[in-house]
Amino acid sequence: MNLSKQFVLDQFKENASGVLSMDKVVARVFEATLLDSPPLRLPLGQAGIDRARAQMKLVADNIDSYESWSAGLDA
Repeated sequence: MNLSKQFVLDQFKENASGVLSMDKVVARVFEATLLDSPPLRLPLGQAGIDRARAQMKLVADNIDSYESWSAGLDA
């Protein structure tokens, strides 16, 4: 996937409205790039964490709702 620089910036601005210090956010993202095993997702700020947890709950609820559909499908 080749994302344009402008697309990434627009997404970042749209989702970072509650961030007090963009410098701190950029520093954290940079730190993540230096990790041997960087996270696939890096929610930053409490609003980002809250959104990520809400999304995880939706996914878990969806899986729970249809878990029975997998019964008898394993070898």
